[in-house]
Formats: sequence, C-alpha cells, structure tokens
Amino acid sequence: MTTTIDIQKTELEIRQLQQTILSATNLKAKEEITKKIKQLDFDQETAIMNVLEKTNKSYDSIVQENFDLLMNDRIEFNVIREEVEIFKSHAIKLDGKILDDGFFYCHTNETDSSIINFYPFSYVGLINYFGEADIYMDKKKYIFFNNRVPKKFIGSINANGGLSLEATESFWENSKKVYVNKVSADLFSGDSEKGKNFLKNKRDLKKRIIDFRDNLN
Repeated sequence: MTTTIDIQKTELEIRQLQQTILSATNLKAKEEITKKIKQLDFDQETAIMNVLEKTNKSYDSIVQENFDLLMNDRIEFNVIREEVEIFKSHAIKLDGKILDDGFFYCHTNETDSSIINFYPFSYVGLINYFGEADIYMDKKKYIFFNNRVPKKFIGSINANGGLSLEATESFWENSKKVYVNKVSADLFSGDSEKGKNFLKNKRDLKKRIIDFRDNLN
C-alpha cells in the first residue's frame, strides 16, 4: 500500500523533473522527461485518490455519491459516423470520459484488422467516479450484409462502475464503410440535475487532490 511518505517522495521527484526540463536543451531528453512526468503525475493522482478514499470520510462520501449518480440500467450509446475514417477497423478498446458539457465521449485506443468481417456486438469496462472509462470489446458477430454496423448500443452502469454495452437492431447500412471508433452517450439519460451534481462533485474531488498535493512537504 502506498504511504504518505511514498507520495511525498514522488511529488519531490516530479518537482525536480519539472525544474530539470526548464534547463534541458536536447529535444529528445525533453520528450523523455515530459513522458516520465506525465506517468508519475498519473500514478501520483491515483495514489492520492486511494489514500483519500481510505482516510477522508468526506471525500469517500462524495465518491460514493458519484457512483450512485452514474448507476443507470438503460443508457443509449450512439456510434458517431465521421466523414474521414482515421481507423480502418472497429475498436477493440475505447477510452472514454465525461466532459464539461455533461456528455460521455469514447475514442478508439486500439483496433484489430482481423475482425474486419465482424462487427462489435458488445463491450464491457469500468468507469471511475470522475467519469473516466476503459472499455473493451467483449463479443463480436459476423457481418452477413455488407457494411452493416451498429448505430447504437444500449448499456448500463452498476454500483461498482461496471459498464456494459450491447448492440441494438439499428444499423448503418451504406456503401461507405462505417466503423465503431467513436461513441457518445448521455450517461444520465436526460436527468440534467444528476449531471450537474456529478460535475460539481468531480470538481470538488479534483480540488481536494490538488490541495493535498500543495500541502505536501
């Protein structure tokens, strides 16, 4: 388990690297330092989240509230058809997040050209209390009709942030090939109050993490 001392050491390392990059003249060295800072920053936020969840009752209460707000057993996920297809096969992994407009957007992280004659039938994944998700293809189905791709998925989120999507009977059927690469959804199914409360809580939790880091010696 990560301790406060571990977090303090990592924070010091991040600050030292931030100073180092200011004086670095080699482009490759700058890129490597930037990459390391980014990874350490991600690890640091994750570690602080874990500590606050276990030691700060107020923080954990808001965490649980956001998971409750995300719970929904009928979410409509829409496949976005783009004019220019960057990827030439369906996504087997998607990264998603709830943006400041309250909507959830997923983008392709990984594809697999071997499923070109199939379409994704279902995806599963996890979403955290900030609305950030990793989603993976779970099942696929053979394409019996050329260019047949789901327009929509119906999904759900459970109390632990478990997320699942399953294709509906609504399909893109067109001469131009469509791929499941970009998906959007209103995770709150039109309940704007839920969405507003979720975003307010998210800002509060993020501020608590920043304050925790600022107070590290």
